[in-house]
Amino acid sequence: MGVFLLVAIVALPYYLKVDPDLVDQVGKAKEQISKLESEKKQLQKEQLKKDERIASLEAKNRALRNEHITTLLGIATSAKSFVLLVDMSGSMEAYRTIVSETVAKIIESFGDDYRLQIIGYHLDNTLQPWKTPYGMETMDQGGKSAAISYMHSLTSQFSGGTPTNLALEEALKYDAEAIILLTDGAPSFTEPAEIVRNITARNQGKKEIYSIATGEYRAMPILVEFLEALSRQNGGSFLGVSSY
Repeated sequence: MGVFLLVAIVALPYYLKVDPDLVDQVGKAKEQISKLESEKKQLQKEQLKKDERIASLEAKNRALRNEHITTLLGIATSAKSFVLLVDMSGSMEAYRTIVSETVAKIIESFGDDYRLQIIGYHLDNTLQPWKTPYGMETMDQGGKSAAISYMHSLTSQFSGGTPTNLALEEALKYDAEAIILLTDGAPSFTEPAEIVRNITARNQGKKEIYSIATGEYRAMPILVEFLEALSRQNGGSFLGVSSY
């Protein structure tokens, strides 16, 4: 009995001894498991970012589909209410047809729920609004026809100077999202740079201002520079129209 106990006690450490190769294999297995878990978490994070990105793009697409974009002679805008300022100075007489066609194209691009006021301006300080001052007309089919008809009446009254500053100041008083300025020459009475400073300060980014030059505008860099600066500083665009 004593001999058996002695053998058992002596042999016990041998049976408890751990194989170093097995320890190494277990350690490597744990490292691989940890690495796989880490990669899994990273993939989950990346997938979450992708899902969020997809959701964001889908939301933007829905917003773009819901936003009505109008193209005004190639200029895109989401505005739905406009004050159209038409230069009626004497020099515009030579471009009567172009002016009428340009205005008609703009009006025809409007949706039925759009609103418009037309203001002709000329002489020293004469403004000729289509509707009662600060009123606007809905652009259903009847409104469009009436607007185009009024525009035709303006083309028979071209005379005098170009009080552009006065016209722009008046347009800013309307409850409209955008102003469209149609002219063939540099302003009278007020320097172009001063008009840009004055209108930009008064507008404070509230209304988009689009400018359209007609006639021989390419030969008048002062006019082009003025209209480009006016539109650029007021969230709009400049466009030149000479013929169709």
